[in-house]
Amino acid sequence: MAHDRIFQLSTEPVTEDETLSESDLYESEFLVTSASYVYNVDEKRNEDIAEFVASLNEKFIEKTESYIVFKQGFRQDYFAKQFNQFKTIAEAMTIEDFTDGGAALYRLEQAIEIKFSTVIFIEYCQSLCAFVRELEEGVPYYFGGVVGYHF
Repeated sequence: MAHDRIFQLSTEPVTEDETLSESDLYESEFLVTSASYVYNVDEKRNEDIAEFVASLNEKFIEKTESYIVFKQGFRQDYFAKQFNQFKTIAEAMTIEDFTDGGAALYRLEQAIEIKFSTVIFIEYCQSLCAFVRELEEGVPYYFGGVVGYHF
């Protein structure tokens, strides 16, 4: 099992009362379907945000202390490697791989959406892949709380 982070983002500045914390997720579907448990990481918030931002292509982002902007082209850049992996896996699959639901099909699903990794919270928890597919390029996304999770 592993640990990762849930990053709260919002198109509006996040107030202290709105900041995501561990207790906000106790009744969430995410805790039932994806995580074993969640925990606060307040003391590492800035470090975690810096690591998250560093994992993205700096050419396609603009970051300040309080928000991040995903520039035009970010979405295509973010998914380029996964798309190529998807094509490679799909081309190598046999009908048996496709019908038995084994490892090849799992790798294909993971190429579409990496579910057990960084999670974004905007009203609810979603994979980073799901967030990137829906994000508005050029719009500031303000940082809120950061919560750790075990999966």
